[in-house]
This record gives sequence, structure tokens and C-alpha cells, in this order.
Amino acid sequence: MATPTLDRKVNEIVTALSDSQLTPAAFDPTALISIITTIINLFKGCGQSPQTVEQRTRRLGLLERLKLRRIIGQHASGSDSEEVLFAALMDAGDKLTVADVAALFKEIK
Repeated sequence: MATPTLDRKVNEIVTALSDSQLTPAAFDPTALISIITTIINLFKGCGQSPQTVEQRTRRLGLLERLKLRRIIGQHASGSDSEEVLFAALMDAGDKLTVADVAALFKEIK
């Protein structure tokens, strides 16, 4: 179930995707919700604070990038759409604020 902050973030990513070579049929906003929810739950499960998550989303390491690609692969079909979604999520991660992360932590159970 989407929440206000999650809805806003998904809409930002969908807007970015509409400027890409992806056709609207190639991605599903509910898949984005599932991807973001999975990522937030992983960070929460590791005991990360919103401040740490905000900093880490700007500097993902190799293992974190691989994990993100695996999560995207579970929810997106086709390697082209996976690459575009990965780029869009990386861009969205660069724009996250501590307040955004804190709100997502609070909203996502």
C-alpha cells in the first residue's frame, strides 16, 4: 500500500522514466512501490538510521549496487527496463533527504 511520501517518490521516478526510452507498458508503478518498500525494509532490518541511509544512497558500494539490481530484476521484466529503472532509482537516491528517508521509515511497515 502506497503512502504519501512513497507516492511522491514513485511519481518522481515515473516522471523520470517517461523521459527515457521505456514505453509505459514496460514498467509498472506497483513494481516501483515493491522495489522501494523492499529497499527500505532492508535498510531498516540492518538497523540503519535515516541519516545513514540518506548518505549511503549517494555512495552505493559494489555489493549494494548488485543487491539493488537483484531487487529490480525480481520486479521488472527485460534487461532494458532493468537498466533504466536502475538509473532512475540511482538518480532518485541522489535526491533523497533525511526527512524523506525518515518519512519512508515511518510509513513503510
